[in-house]
Amino acid sequence: MKMTSNQQILQKANTPNQISTYLDDCIATILKKQLLRLNIKKVSQIIAGDLNISIKDVSSNLRCTLCECLCYYMKVWPGWKEYHNNCTTDVAKNDYHNKFREYLAAKLQYIIEHKESFLPAKDVTEDKMAQTDVDMCVKGSKPEAPYQLIVAGEPCFLNNMGFIESCGNVILTQYQGRPLNHLDIRQVLNYPYIKVNVNFLDIEFSRTSCHKFIRYISESKDSIVCPETEFLYHVKKWDSTKAVQVYTLDYISAYCKQFLAVAQRVYMVDTNKLKELELVIKQFLRDVQESDVQRHLTLSGTVVNTMATNVTVCYNIGKMTYVRNKKMAYSNSQTKNKTINFCEILVPKVEYTLKKFTAVEDGDESDITFKSLWSQNAKLQRELNERNKFNDMIKGAITYECSWCSVSFVGEYAYSSIVTHFKMVHKGEQAVVCFKCRKEFGIAHLAGSRWKHDCEKRKQEKEVSSSTTQADAEDEDSGNVLNCEQNGKTQNIDVIQNSTQVSSTAEIVSPSNEHEEICNPSSDAPVDEQNRTDNALSAC
Repeated sequence: MKMTSNQQILQKANTPNQISTYLDDCIATILKKQLLRLNIKKVSQIIAGDLNISIKDVSSNLRCTLCECLCYYMKVWPGWKEYHNNCTTDVAKNDYHNKFREYLAAKLQYIIEHKESFLPAKDVTEDKMAQTDVDMCVKGSKPEAPYQLIVAGEPCFLNNMGFIESCGNVILTQYQGRPLNHLDIRQVLNYPYIKVNVNFLDIEFSRTSCHKFIRYISESKDSIVCPETEFLYHVKKWDSTKAVQVYTLDYISAYCKQFLAVAQRVYMVDTNKLKELELVIKQFLRDVQESDVQRHLTLSGTVVNTMATNVTVCYNIGKMTYVRNKKMAYSNSQTKNKTINFCEILVPKVEYTLKKFTAVEDGDESDITFKSLWSQNAKLQRELNERNKFNDMIKGAITYECSWCSVSFVGEYAYSSIVTHFKMVHKGEQAVVCFKCRKEFGIAHLAGSRWKHDCEKRKQEKEVSSSTTQADAEDEDSGNVLNCEQNGKTQNIDVIQNSTQVSSTAEIVSPSNEHEEICNPSSDAPVDEQNRTDNALSAC
């Protein structure tokens, strides 16, 4: 009897050599606990060759679904737990491998027979631009699932994804994203996934918007639980091999003010680029002030903020938590009342590092001024070559980076390039809701206001706890540490039972972890002062 061409293909696919080439190689890789790399072509070959399932006539959507499900079932097969106990001989291994194929084939065949349940429906009741739901509960009623879903894709997809219910299944879907309007400098500096590095003359620092996202799906009637958030997440060394030098905020601000004044006298420097640099400096100095990592009381009775080189600080900028709660449902009459919540909790975080500060103060002046800037100013006044070099330095002083896509932009058009990147690749994000007062805000708006807003509920909480906070502050003021200031640097004076012991703070070392963690506060530091940073730079 002559076999047809299809029978010949199937017979060839089921030969032992062909099987070992595909699925058995995957089994061997999994047993070695190595990373298994599969593309859609290789997975399709496994489905057609090893499992003998024809996928030539199926739709492209179903083919992709089958490939993804095959990878999933290969990972969660229950037989992996007892593999080494049962597969002691070659015969046992062959039998076990056949069971593995039967398991995979049965799962994929079920998906093909019930494909309507696994493919997304054509229409959705709500508009494709999902809206944030303001009506949220505060307390949760159900435990979390014992597993996590990992979703990967382009930024525009992850920013605009949702989940819908169909026939008892939860389907991942994508809705139309909003266009991203123009972002000004302040918005860019605090926008999610943007890192900026500044390097000129004696100073180098960086700040990163490393906002924390907590995402989960639940049923429509489940409530949203806001996790407890700390104000300071970590304060640690940037490079464990380098020393730490502490400076006051006013000392660093004075250097930046003098540098900007020198730069403004150079007619070749682009005023827009200089203004951009000034705004970046202001944001960094406000981070130092608001995070309030080391708050010192000088002998004159004034309170000063400090910052140290080679130290990284991460804090909750704005002291707020925001939520996105998206509800979507099918137009199918049988499931129209079943909605799925896709909840996103956003905790704004900024991490900043003073990588280098080598400025030397000019002790001959009554005000805080710096020798290197006086020298630089003199060179700029008399040498054209120095002015050209200075102009090039200003153009390349700021580097923008997208931490999600790992792309960076530097040079004269770095700012416009990072904005274009987010417009084209990331696109706009959905609005968020304040967890306390339920007001809705756009991401760009919050980024421009350093993730703060006029929260009425937060005001009420502060009024209730004001008396307690004042009492605690009095206790802290009578505590262990005073601080004396000399040339912008600081020294601690520990007051212990009427005796004083002076210790230099040029090297900050944690008693628990010498090279990593410097301090990890457990409570929010009070930040009630007016912004001195803008005042210090307003003359520029």
